[in-house]
Amino acid sequence: MEDVNRIKLVLVEKNRTNKWLSERMRTMLKTTMIGNNMKKTIVLSLLICVFAIPIQAKTTYIPTYDNHLLLIENGEVDSLANKAHSLMMSSKDGLIICTLAQQVVSEDLVRDIKRAKNAAGWAMVAAAFSSASEGMAQSQMNSGHDKGWAMRNYVDARDNTKASLAASADAKAQAEDLKTLLLDLVIRNKSEKEMLITDMDRGLVWFVLPNCEVRLPLLKDEECHFRISSCNPLDENVKYINALGTSTLEKYTVGLETDISWYVPISNKVLKGLKFETDQRNGYIKIDKETMAMSVVSEEEFKVIKENQ
Repeated sequence: MEDVNRIKLVLVEKNRTNKWLSERMRTMLKTTMIGNNMKKTIVLSLLICVFAIPIQAKTTYIPTYDNHLLLIENGEVDSLANKAHSLMMSSKDGLIICTLAQQVVSEDLVRDIKRAKNAAGWAMVAAAFSSASEGMAQSQMNSGHDKGWAMRNYVDARDNTKASLAASADAKAQAEDLKTLLLDLVIRNKSEKEMLITDMDRGLVWFVLPNCEVRLPLLKDEECHFRISSCNPLDENVKYINALGTSTLEKYTVGLETDISWYVPISNKVLKGLKFETDQRNGYIKIDKETMAMSVVSEEEFKVIKENQ
């Protein structure tokens, strides 16, 4: 009671009313809440900027391939497999040449994937800022601030958050599409007769002129079956081809990239991703860009190679 009486006495001395005191208290409360929200927003912004700063270690996207071709000719079966971006196989009579061709990962493709990933990341940053603004506007509405102005800010921030999240999702989807490598089977007709190719899985048919070739799109990670014959129904020279191609494209930290090779630091994750086996746990894996052949390079050898670049 003494405190209350003291407040009343001061109001009388200053010629102030209870209404004036209540308005001042409300203003101070608004300022405190807005200040707290601003502090939270600033802290969140700093954290976002810290985690959004790209890591300085050089990274790139490295593919892994796995190709299989099986040719059945005159009751005999022949097969080939490799880990390169293409695999070529010829029939025993030399009339058919088959090439399983996977998409080569170029610098332009890697650049486009990184751009899409960066766009997705910065869209998430924008969504975080918009979400913080949305929360601040909502606090202003609840605290009795100018509700019309606060409501407009809230609606704008909410719409910006939704748009940013949608943009991030679109960019992520674009990056995943770019990471899905194309796969084709190229069949060349080396004979002097027209050739008939039947896709036994999808029911498609192609006619190939003499000394010409056809490029057939394949389904990734699925074995595809083709029948090759002459257009003459009396010709019994029929061949069957089974083709299977798989690929992955993942990001790795590289110690060095040259025009012909990647040098990737050895780790359990890298060995599993590249499907490479070695007992060494130090050094680098050298990957030939043309053949995708892999070998182990010691740290001392790597230092010499890097100094000569």
